[in-house]
Amino acid sequence: MEPRRTVGGDPTRLVINKCQTNDGHPHPDKLEVCADLWPDQGRRISHDVIVAFGNLLFVTFSLRFVTVTGITMSISGLIACTARPLEVVMPVIRAVVNGASVLIDPVDPQMPLLWALRETLRLTGTKYGCGMGLCGACTVLIDGTATRSCVIPVAAVANKSVTTIEGLSRDSSHPVQRAWLAEQVAQCGYCQSGQMISAAALIARNPNPSDADIDAAMAGNLCRCGTYQRIRRAIHRAAQLSKEDARE
Repeated sequence: MEPRRTVGGDPTRLVINKCQTNDGHPHPDKLEVCADLWPDQGRRISHDVIVAFGNLLFVTFSLRFVTVTGITMSISGLIACTARPLEVVMPVIRAVVNGASVLIDPVDPQMPLLWALRETLRLTGTKYGCGMGLCGACTVLIDGTATRSCVIPVAAVANKSVTTIEGLSRDSSHPVQRAWLAEQVAQCGYCQSGQMISAAALIARNPNPSDADIDAAMAGNLCRCGTYQRIRRAIHRAAQLSKEDARE
């Protein structure tokens, strides 16, 4: 018995293990109508409206059938039944996070990726700033592209690679991390995980960025402390370190 509904544009399966009438007794006809399992023997049933109040379902229906004498009959009405228990089965999201294959379970597919990372996977280096994709504090890499994780649903990263600040390197050996330390970029530090992820994405696609390139790439990452000049110097340093690492 698996009626379907739509939540946030995505289908979600509702599993009803047991249906009863309001007086607590089984009612096969009502069960079949409620679960859309009426046998197809010349009878057609359609649901017009299904409204749920807690575990109580109200179903308006119309039933069309042919009698043994060949007369077509129609019946319409309202059926109420309870569903106990009512279980929402959420999908399991599989992704590669910081190089490891993970299952994000259970999760609402419309949950922002930021909260799946922080609350489900406990990767708290990625920060919440604005919730609208405007400040850049929540930036992560999705298949190498800098992306604001507060506005992308977790379902969008299924079977993709996600890199957070924890995944740049475990020992702070990534060129961006080394450059950030050398230039002493951080002041309060809250925005810096997003700044560093955006910088890493820039250097990966442009190994020799100009000041204009850096300004354009980092425009979506805001810093309340105004560390922009240090960020620019650190990115130039990181680009140089990356080239040196490639020669070794």
